[in-house]
Amino acid sequence: MKKIVIFGFIFSQISFLNADVAHGVLEKHPNKVFFGSGVGACINIARALNAGFSEIYSIESDEVLALHSNYVVPIYINEKRRPFLRNNKVYYGDSKTELFGLIKDINVPITFLLGGHLPDPAQPDKENGILLELDQIGQHPIKAHTIMIDYINYAGTDLFGGVTLMQIQQKLLEINPDYVFKFEKGGHLEREENMILVAFIVK
Repeated sequence: MKKIVIFGFIFSQISFLNADVAHGVLEKHPNKVFFGSGVGACINIARALNAGFSEIYSIESDEVLALHSNYVVPIYINEKRRPFLRNNKVYYGDSKTELFGLIKDINVPITFLLGGHLPDPAQPDKENGILLELDQIGQHPIKAHTIMIDYINYAGTDLFGGVTLMQIQQKLLEINPDYVFKFEKGGHLEREENMILVAFIVK
């Protein structure tokens, strides 16, 4: 019983610390495929499921979280209620170097949610890999993906690794000069305004 309580406490703290997209945001930017970096307490996976994505993928650098997500998430997916879901998978790996390998064979536009850029107390020297992730998305032949980046209000600060909003927007415009930018609610407990930068193509 003690282990269960401790485990639950740990994940409640991860949920609090993890930046999540607010309810209703993903529905504004529908695609068939959702791809997230970092899973936290799986809230963003749940948001993607509720938004109706038919394929949901994530990459997580913590092996325990990746294994936990692949075990727990299917338990809560009722196939009778989610007939549109064709695939759900959390990959264990490093999004700074392995993202492209996981998306290269996807031949439709993807909605990306790139997260986990604030410092990790367990890895104080962890690099903010957002620009490396965007470089890999830029290698994909499709240039009309929707790209969301969380914790964007911290861009340019030490908390964000010094990577600025201007650098991020410039990198996005290198992928597609027609990207339009807007800001959405997310962050801690999904309550922080303008916390998520969204780059999208007006259809």
